[in-house]
Amino acid sequence: MSMRPVTTQTLPEKLGWLTLYFLRRLALAHKDGKNDEATSYSSALFEATIVSVIAPFGAIFSSLLLSSLKWAPDLDSKWSRSSLKLTEVMVGLLFMALGGIWLNRRFKQYRNNPAAWSRFATEEDYRLVFWQKIAIMTTCAVIVPILAFAATLLTL
Repeated sequence: MSMRPVTTQTLPEKLGWLTLYFLRRLALAHKDGKNDEATSYSSALFEATIVSVIAPFGAIFSSLLLSSLKWAPDLDSKWSRSSLKLTEVMVGLLFMALGGIWLNRRFKQYRNNPAAWSRFATEEDYRLVFWQKIAIMTTCAVIVPILAFAATLLTL
């Protein structure tokens, strides 16, 4: 039996899309019963960070790189490709760390609050979180870069 206190605060009437996503993802992480509270929370926090910080960052960065074909064609001659990739990785890790810290502060109130996430443990919630993740990742990883590439080609 756990000796940690369990919070039973009530949820506000209106929750933002990211909070709803996080709570649904937290409920999904608890579904198996194999994970402890910390692992479930970390998993949900990591996925919320991916869909709200890392994927949009990747979309913006890839759009900038694609559009740089027009506005900075000599960029590659000044800096090697490896330094651009290293820059992307370093900035991505920075965004991931800052996003994780920001979201942890925002969501830590739900960590020991089964009353909050258990409301989102339905099959409909699991399907919804799956399709939200697919839509966000597809938009950020495919649609935005294709639009940036098309815009770059049309203006060359």
